[in-house]
Amino acid sequence: MNLERPNIQAGADSLRAHFALRGQCVSVADATVLSKSPPERYVVRYRVEIEAEIAENAETCWVVGKFDDSGAGARSYQIMQRVRAALNSVDAGDTVDTAVGDSGDDRPSARATLAVPEPWYYVVGLQCLFLPYINAAPASPHDTPACLNTCRLAGKALSELHRLPLLPGPTLPVQRQLFELISPHPMELARVAPKYREPITRLLDQIQGAAEVWRWPATVVHRDFQLRQMLLVGQTLWLLDWDQAANGDPALDLAYFLGYLHTHLPTADAEQARSEFWRAYFDSAPNRWPAQDQTPLMERIELYLRFNFLRRACRRFRLRDQNWRAQMTEMLEAMSDHLLCRRLIPTGKF
Repeated sequence: MNLERPNIQAGADSLRAHFALRGQCVSVADATVLSKSPPERYVVRYRVEIEAEIAENAETCWVVGKFDDSGAGARSYQIMQRVRAALNSVDAGDTVDTAVGDSGDDRPSARATLAVPEPWYYVVGLQCLFLPYINAAPASPHDTPACLNTCRLAGKALSELHRLPLLPGPTLPVQRQLFELISPHPMELARVAPKYREPITRLLDQIQGAAEVWRWPATVVHRDFQLRQMLLVGQTLWLLDWDQAANGDPALDLAYFLGYLHTHLPTADAEQARSEFWRAYFDSAPNRWPAQDQTPLMERIELYLRFNFLRRACRRFRLRDQNWRAQMTEMLEAMSDHLLCRRLIPTGKF
């Protein structure tokens, strides 16, 4: 067993206790670190052998332990339970109040494309969330036909998410929606890249102005909606990592995914992928963006696209991994290119 951290062994002990409460005797045969990110966040896959009186009836299951010293797992646990309950109500045919309207067309479809892993339990002392491992490969941006299908499903799934009831708690204002996602502060980046000080400052001023005057329909937003968070099983899209989810502006998720496709796919493929995603999103909810009393969708998406490029530049600066300076500059150039950001937004359908 990989015991890279003492908490990994404690996680195995916790799983044995969890299964014991269910009347099952298990052994944890293996633990593999699937991913790590600084400062202290890592994902571990456990192989759990469930014993049986007859050896041939023994079962194997795989469990994920998500360790996060920030304590974000506790919030993820609550959000995932809430979203799963809402989706299960939709699948059962119940009427669900929506966040952006009350017409029949604005309700989720009878069978959801979106799926959320079941959070089993959270251990405060370990700061670890346990949930079943989904045996599926992440969506790949390098397989064009598969990627286009994923983008269609992503559009449907995101539309379903944006029509679920709001989460408990307030709707986040624009500034908080954005600046909870960025580190370090952009002005630290301006000090090491003075060429971009003016466009960074101008963007921050625009965000401040938007916070004062923008109006938009609040929905549940994921705030990290991209291919690496998606697993496909048939025509079901499993969406992972809910620690950033909140009530906010749905245009933020749209912008995040459009920007991700621009930087991770070849130009021609990215354009087609954006169109497939956009069409599926709006076809799933006709007439869902009434113009009255709302800041235009295109205006909101453009600002969020530029912010997302700035956020990713800050991340490259923070991590300083391979080619970080070139990638940081690429993101800052995209942030500064208003025409590029407008071209990344498909037209029509809203």
